[in-house]
Amino acid sequence: MTPSLDQFLQRRPYNAVTDFVDANVARGLGNKVAFTDSERSLTYAQLQEGTYRFAAALRALGLRVRSRSGARSARASCPSLSTRY
Repeated sequence: MTPSLDQFLQRRPYNAVTDFVDANVARGLGNKVAFTDSERSLTYAQLQEGTYRFAAALRALGLRVRSRSGARSARASCPSLSTRY
């Protein structure tokens, strides 16, 4: 089910992963390519699994929901950063 404009604009803490990754997995698009670079391609399901692992690693380091943090990668591709950990 596609959210209405009112639902989309509803004030909530924004999480891009929810809108761009989780929503596509929920729509049954988990096996579709979400990201590609010169080294590899990742499906939505692989990107989701990698970001969950990255979030778990941050929690293990003591970060909590709504904590501010930063991450930097020598590579321009953010998905690589989030799926390497």
